[in-house]
Amino acid sequence: MTKYCGGKTRKGTKCKRPAGWGTDHAGSGKCKLHGGASLKGIESPRYDSGRYSKYVPKTVQEKIAELDNYPLLDLADELQTQRALIADYLGMVQGGERPLIETNIEMLISWMNKVGVMVERIIKINNETALTSAEIAHLKFRTADLVTKYIDGPAKQRQFIIELFQIEQPKLTE
Repeated sequence: MTKYCGGKTRKGTKCKRPAGWGTDHAGSGKCKLHGGASLKGIESPRYDSGRYSKYVPKTVQEKIAELDNYPLLDLADELQTQRALIADYLGMVQGGERPLIETNIEMLISWMNKVGVMVERIIKINNETALTSAEIAHLKFRTADLVTKYIDGPAKQRQFIIELFQIEQPKLTE
């Protein structure tokens, strides 16, 4: 006796396709149109483990919630999230909650590659936004030229340049 799909059509009638039709899961109770091949969570090929995924474990969500002042274009927090997810997953593998099978190994390798790409992005952003020593020297000389042009009196000019190039140490707050 053929087992039929347990889903319903748009008209509300029972689906007449056999269970498992179009899927690798013949005993799933559904055909491919009604969810027979649907995989959830980590088993899904579209599994997303990032900061905004609904599958982020509670422990990782708590760590993310502790992060405050998430600045735009600062990928360090996102990198921290990815590292926490990898550590959490490896903990599940070591604890026997997740088997270390080929698909899981491929997923871990993919995760590690994403972390590597993120590190490269962080380095690139830092290099693009940082001023070189030549650019800083140019700014100093250009500023000095503009000061002599627009500020009257050598005493005022000297005081302006001294104050401009003073480097104050950040004050530590308790």
